[in-house]
Amino acid sequence: MEETIEKLQKELRLLKAQFLLIEKLEEKSQGGYEKKYLVLKYENLKVKIDACKNHKRPHLHVDYGSTFHAISIAIDTCEVLAGSLPSKYLNKIQPWVIKNQEPLQKIWDALMNSANPDSLLLELQSE
Repeated sequence: MEETIEKLQKELRLLKAQFLLIEKLEEKSQGGYEKKYLVLKYENLKVKIDACKNHKRPHLHVDYGSTFHAISIAIDTCEVLAGSLPSKYLNKIQPWVIKNQEPLQKIWDALMNSANPDSLLLELQSE
């Protein structure tokens, strides 16, 4: 039973990663993709990593509804670097970042080295 649950969870992570890739390709084809790498879509939030190499500290940006970069969160400490977000969403995003620090750091590193991090999406755990 436990093995079946683990298999289903792995398949769910793969499916979510595939949907993220499709969404990224759609954004790119519509001209809205500007070196932003989508790592999570949750309700009306989009969590992205900005691939600009002038950013020194690994962090995430969260778009909230139509608010672009509503908040920035450090990957290593999960502290809010800038902006604000309703607590009901912040209380979902911060634990997710903590749980996914290692793969998020790998994605950050890949982007900073101009590598394709798509396969790393499979390492991210769901919200």
